[in-house]
Parts: sequence; structure tokens; C-alpha cells
Amino acid sequence: SKVMIGSDPPKILTAEVDAREDGDITVDLEIEYGGGVMMDGTTIAFFGGTEMTVNAEGMIKKCNGKMRIHIPKWPAERFWIAFLKEPDWDMDIQCSGPAYDKLTMLPGLGGVPKLIVKKVKNVLCEKFV
Repeated sequence: SKVMIGSDPPKILTAEVDAREDGDITVDLEIEYGGGVMMDGTTIAFFGGTEMTVNAEGMIKKCNGKMRIHIPKWPAERFWIAFLKEPDWDMDIQCSGPAYDKLTMLPGLGGVPKLIVKKVKNVLCEKFV
């Protein structure tokens, strides 16, 4: 797997900082991104009890939304970052692989590639929203 961060950083349109007395810090950012971050990787998918290797390559062309960064009080080892709701994004995801290519050629299964792409988008939403 590899990730290429794209050509431009995200633009911060608005920022709100809440620094609490107990040391927790929350930052809400309205962001706009159009830099074209690219990701690719390989995964194992199961279809009808059959295991198949699927190569996926995706690009986030645009991503606009409200993001929250939460930094707990010191001595914290971690912070978290997430979108408050699903952002407005434009993604292009391409899948390939010998088994995947054969699957797309079978009669009546033309919608399977769209289902795989939808699943990838759903997983991204689960992880980042």
C-alpha cells in the first residue's frame, strides 16, 4: 500500500479552538481540499464463498467539511481527528485484478464493481466520520 499526499494542502476556512481548564483542547476546522491525495493497495474480497484478490487505487479529488481534532490533557499519548459528519467529497476508485476482471465479464454481474466501490466509500466514512 502507498499514499501520495497530492499537490496542495487543505485550506482552512474557519477554525474554532476550545481550550478547557482541565487541559483538553478541541479544534473544529472547516476545510476545503482539492489536492488529489492518491492511495493504492491490495485486499482479499469474498464473493459467493470465493476468495479473490482485488487491487484498488483511489483518488480523493475534493473533500469539504467540518473536521474536529481532539487533544487530551497532558501527558496524553494520542489525539484523534475525524469529520463531524460525512464530508462533501468526490472520489474516484478503480479496482482490478485477475479474479475481479473475470467477475466483471460475467453476465448479470455488471453491478458488482459498483458494489465494491460503494463498500470502499462506506469503510472510509466509518473510519473518518
